[in-house]
Amino acid sequence: MTELIDNVLTHFEKVKPKTGGGWLALCPAHPDHNPSLSIDVGDDGRVLLKCMAGCDTEAILKAAGLTWPDLFPDGQRPQPQIVATYDYHDANGTLVFQVVRKRPKAFTQRRPNGAGGWIWNLTGVERVLYRLPELLAADPRQTVFIAEGEKSADAVAGLGLTATTNPQGAGKWRASYNRWLKDRAVVILADNDPEGRKHAQEVAQALDGVASRVTTLELPNLPAKGDVCDWLANGGTAAELLRLANEAPAWIPDGESTPAVGWTKYLSDAILAGGHFAQDAGGRLYRYADGVYRADGKEHVARRILELLESWAAAKRWSRYRVAEVAEYVRVRAPTLQNRPPMDVLNVKNGLLQVATGELLPHTPEHLGTIQLPAEYDPDADCPGWYRFLEDVFPEDCQDLPFELIAWLMLPNTSIQKAVLLLGGGENGKSRYLQAVKSFLGAVNVAGLSLHKLEAGRFSTARLVGKLANICPDLPSAHLAGTSVFKALVGGDLIHAERKYGESFEFENYARLLFSANHPPQSSDSSNAFFRRWLVVPFTRTFKPDDPGYIPADKLDAMLADPKELSGVLNRALIALPKVRDVGITEAETMRQAWYEFREVTDPVEVWLDLNTVEDPEIYVEKGDLLRAYNEDAKVHGRPPMTGTLFSVAVKQWQPHLQDGQKRVGDDKRPKVWYGIGLKAKEVLISEI
Repeated sequence: MTELIDNVLTHFEKVKPKTGGGWLALCPAHPDHNPSLSIDVGDDGRVLLKCMAGCDTEAILKAAGLTWPDLFPDGQRPQPQIVATYDYHDANGTLVFQVVRKRPKAFTQRRPNGAGGWIWNLTGVERVLYRLPELLAADPRQTVFIAEGEKSADAVAGLGLTATTNPQGAGKWRASYNRWLKDRAVVILADNDPEGRKHAQEVAQALDGVASRVTTLELPNLPAKGDVCDWLANGGTAAELLRLANEAPAWIPDGESTPAVGWTKYLSDAILAGGHFAQDAGGRLYRYADGVYRADGKEHVARRILELLESWAAAKRWSRYRVAEVAEYVRVRAPTLQNRPPMDVLNVKNGLLQVATGELLPHTPEHLGTIQLPAEYDPDADCPGWYRFLEDVFPEDCQDLPFELIAWLMLPNTSIQKAVLLLGGGENGKSRYLQAVKSFLGAVNVAGLSLHKLEAGRFSTARLVGKLANICPDLPSAHLAGTSVFKALVGGDLIHAERKYGESFEFENYARLLFSANHPPQSSDSSNAFFRRWLVVPFTRTFKPDDPGYIPADKLDAMLADPKELSGVLNRALIALPKVRDVGITEAETMRQAWYEFREVTDPVEVWLDLNTVEDPEIYVEKGDLLRAYNEDAKVHGRPPMTGTLFSVAVKQWQPHLQDGQKRVGDDKRPKVWYGIGLKAKEVLISEI
């Protein structure tokens, strides 16, 4: 049992024990900032999941990487068995429907089909209260006890008292039930859990002004999730229950008075009085906190509504609809954020830095930006750890480049119109540099999409709104479906975007693209418009754990993200900034050579080979024939031709298993050939020569 629940808990974040047993965690099926997922162990040993926000179990399992069998002790989801039925009759005593309890614990409803069978839904059936004929036949002066569940209602009725409940459990009380309780004294028995107490309040509110007296009663000494059945099992009696009911105060509606301006405006005004809000081009609500506008505006509004209503004793006014209504009211009154951050001001952790003068001004909500660097401005700070790292991993003629890139990225400078590709084999520092850049810019200011997702993902570009950079280590070398989005992003075009379940919109992109890869991505686009947009930085060294001075990745990341180091990096980037603004990024000779090799190798040889050749260990093709076929196709499609040497390099890169050599053909001819491959139109079997 312990192993089962321990395994399930590892799939969730921010797990913490609940008062009375069980756990709370963040629900992975919706954006969850305060743990709303309840996790418990049922009587039969299975794990029970319930999201307070309403996410269904299937969605929670999928988001958490779990399956149904993971919730059961034997790994098998048992077939449900009927263990109890509860009949609901109308005022005339006619059976209307039946509530069925199953094991594992579940409830469903069915209605008679008129032929001795059942229909497993209540479509078109009027809902009635449980034990309605007994309720109507009882002395109207008797107190009516409303329990949560048929079993509890039966237990109270077994004491000789009048009891009822509503079908489908907590949260399902209908206004149509009220007529049967008009002018009756009602006591609502609350189960000992949040849902039970909430249900009691909802029923009390519904009966306020209908029943002659409404009381909610929480029975003493109940266990967690306990109900009246547990109370009776521990010695409770009818006399004690009546005494507690008579001594309990009448329920008083909280927050009964509606403000003259209405709840929406009243709450909105209170929230705006204590904070500042703004919205982006896509209508997302942001709130001002710690010197910057953050994208959790709607969640903040929801929390503040609850806090305010509770402080006003008006918690019953809280609802999802009210949250959405107030959030929209706040949004339409909020100013629009800057399309892009200003080029002359850097929002840093300790203020607004004037780039030209070095003056540090206090934060202000009038600065309508969503970008704040996590570094503090300290003009005396240095970054010796960065110096040592960069000296090791960057080429000798590229030692200024890392800080130039930082200077370029920390402001929305899109005039350079370049993407960066760090290219080389593994274990050479590429990913560590990108992680260091992310630490400097701040994770919240960085997206992490691959080039392939940016091209093909319908909602991908929306994730770049308000980001300084898109940083993706380990870029796949798979074939790109297109390059139009890449060109638009790098070229500074207006970008079309769409958020899931939201309207499409356009925004001004200033997220610069940085990638690292062991091999460059493949594309059918060999145009200059594609290749001229790349800055390629070669990483040629390899670092191994047994090398002197080797630092493990986690420790290296922590060292480069040290606050003092980041302040020093900021100073170094400010020094590099004027040069970057005036002439752009320095492209050293090693970078130019790497770019040339990138272009040559990235031409779509692999795609062409896949489409125009076949592989078989018994065939071969002359190298000259293969090259001519490729260049003829390149001419047709507007690609540059390749020399024999470069073409051979490309073939070996994408088909490394191929062997080459010379093949005797006739008496004198000994052409150079590739073994194991042939043109689709010119397969030549060795066995037939």
